Amino acid sequence: MLEKGNKIGGYFFGLLSTVYTVGVLTAWCILVLIFYTIHANATLLIPVLIWSYSVATGPISWLAQKDLRSGNENAGIITLFIYVAYILASLAILLVGFSVPNVLVIFGVVMTIGFIVLFSVAYLAKNSQAYY
Repeated sequence: MLEKGNKIGGYFFGLLSTVYTVGVLTAWCILVLIFYTIHANATLLIPVLIWSYSVATGPISWLAQKDLRSGNENAGIITLFIYVAYILASLAILLVGFSVPNVLVIFGVVMTIGFIVLFSVAYLAKNSQAYY
């Protein structure tokens, strides 16, 4: 749509695509975190959180690495925010004893910030190309 000159439609579907991608990645991380923490007791919580971090972020890192090689620099931005959200959620569970709804809030806030940063970087990159 952007190539045909329909900017509103192009931006709308680009927004939907990005919301869907960020939503799927966030849901994957939350589900992995919930699954692993349900099966952990107090003595195994730290190893289980480390293991769940690897399980949740490993496939995302691999996919982002493929995207970065093909020239999509934005894949690294959302991956970074997934790392930060997962680490903050794990620390909140470990240190404060947060429950699932609180972990959802942590993920939601961090991924919303990541979404805003992603669109800001894409917007700035598009506008800076117009001046060259």
